[in-house]
Amino acid sequence: MDVTAKNYVYLKEHYTEEYMSDRYRHWYRQCRTLVRNIEDAYDLKGFARIDRPKLRLMIFSYFADIIRLKKFHTDIKTTRRVTNFAYGVYWFLRAGPGKLNSPLSDILAS
Repeated sequence: MDVTAKNYVYLKEHYTEEYMSDRYRHWYRQCRTLVRNIEDAYDLKGFARIDRPKLRLMIFSYFADIIRLKKFHTDIKTTRRVTNFAYGVYWFLRAGPGKLNSPLSDILAS
């Protein structure tokens, strides 16, 4: 994952691109699985998509927050799994990488 957004270049000082790419791929797979499960359960083929730029922003923001957390609490060297999960979910909900292809009312009416 190319860290070129000028506000996030400093992330390379703390994390490798490979590590950030792994996190991106993990979240992408999770989003894709969620969309497919909903499509299969409710017979809603093609109702949603994954907005890759927003997912990328989510990953950048997640890592930026973890860095800020570690700088604020100087005794923290590594974060706990629950902390990583909480920050990941927060930024997932905030960035909103899952997008509906049509208005929800149209989807529910079909």
